[in-house]
Amino acid sequence: MSLLATSAALGASTCWAFGSIVATEPSRRLGTFAVTRLQLIVAAPVLVTLVSAGTGWASVNFDAWPSILLSALVGVLLGNLALMACLKRGGPRRMQLLLSLSPLTTMFLSWIYLAETISLFQLIACLLTLSGIAIAVGMRGAKGSAASIDGVSGSIASVIFFGTVAAFCQGFGLIVLKPVMEAGTEPLVASYLRTGLAAIVIFFAGLLPLETLRPSTSLTPRLLFQAVVPGLLGYVVAVSLLLYGISIYHSGVVAVLGATAPVIMLPLLWLLGTRDLPPPAWVGAALTVTGTGVLLLLQ
Repeated sequence: MSLLATSAALGASTCWAFGSIVATEPSRRLGTFAVTRLQLIVAAPVLVTLVSAGTGWASVNFDAWPSILLSALVGVLLGNLALMACLKRGGPRRMQLLLSLSPLTTMFLSWIYLAETISLFQLIACLLTLSGIAIAVGMRGAKGSAASIDGVSGSIASVIFFGTVAAFCQGFGLIVLKPVMEAGTEPLVASYLRTGLAAIVIFFAGLLPLETLRPSTSLTPRLLFQAVVPGLLGYVVAVSLLLYGISIYHSGVVAVLGATAPVIMLPLLWLLGTRDLPPPAWVGAALTVTGTGVLLLLQ
């Protein structure tokens, strides 16, 4: 079961790595709210179709609706608004660096809320993995054709603020859902319920006559594609994989492995033109791989 959880978490990281790069342009041109609203409204019907195609509805425990609602409002809606704001201002690499704080939040909350504990060696391996992530993505900014993707637009303080808020919200949203899944609700169904609720809220919020909620520019087919694909990869595939991993294994360990997107992102940025990645990037990647390997050996 632990190997399945590990594979699910790493699969989620791969989806987020690709999606973060693709979503950078629409988040900057359309705006944070517009992209988040579009992604949620498109992802929710896809999830409900997948759930309806199986027998997932029978697993739902509606007595747990307060936890599902909390996960939707905090983990999905608030968390992803903060995430898009961080991506818009700091680019995908810095966003993923700050989002790597999420496993620490998840680990702490799982200890407080779920009474989950991990061994000393697991903790060391987790810290090794997170250190590798920090070193890998804490390198100097990208050059070449990737600079427009990886540059800073706005103050570093705002990037740090929104990234930290996103990390906490994501960790909180995952933890409050674990008891729901342990009670029998399938991960895909849990993913739909929280995404669907968030989509309803943000849909009606978008009807308010507020200029700040309008897209910053006209929606073109290219921008639509760049906004929707990361949404499907994130809300449908990545979140479902991560929830599955958390439902069968330690929340903190799964969250750490689910935060390896920045390292997976390095070769993608290299292909986009960042061909002069400094040695710290590869040192960080090596530490992350080592930490991940230790976690696998300890299972």
